[in-house]
Amino acid sequence: MDAIVDSQMLSANIDVQMIEVDGQQLQVAIKRGPKGRPPLLMFNGIGANWELAKPFLIALKQTEAIIFDIPGVGGSPLPSFPYRPSTIARLAMGLVEKLGHEQVDVAGVSWGGALAQQFAHQYDKACRKLVLAATSPGTIMVPGRPSISLQASTAVISGRTHSLSSSTRKPCLAQMVSAIFTSFSP
Repeated sequence: MDAIVDSQMLSANIDVQMIEVDGQQLQVAIKRGPKGRPPLLMFNGIGANWELAKPFLIALKQTEAIIFDIPGVGGSPLPSFPYRPSTIARLAMGLVEKLGHEQVDVAGVSWGGALAQQFAHQYDKACRKLVLAATSPGTIMVPGRPSISLQASTAVISGRTHSLSSSTRKPCLAQMVSAIFTSFSP
């Protein structure tokens, strides 16, 4: 199976290399594509290396894409010091600049979505588009008022979604929580 994926990688024109950014070595995969528009900068989920995105990279036909292992994951060595999402965004921007790009489209999956949002926040002029998948609007992944989730969950479990006051109800929150709970039912 690995030989098939590796041959697909070659035919998809994916280049894997180590690149130093701000003193940190990063393992970077670049899926070459047509020039003329910004490449796609991808952020993976927590603990996931770039290889998890191989099938996605192979499927991209008309897009150049850049993805890297964050420090301490996959082929990127541990950092000298602990880092924050802002540090990863800075490393990503340094990588983008080192590769000769002024602007990128940014995509993030799961925890990578939080990193993608941080990148877009810090480097708004470099971020042309932002695509988020299976993520949340914050790194701790709870709403601004956790009591809302508690009230909605309690109402759904007890079957009293109608008892949520209109001030507690956010658009479709009870229905969304209900759908999550019922999707896990046997």
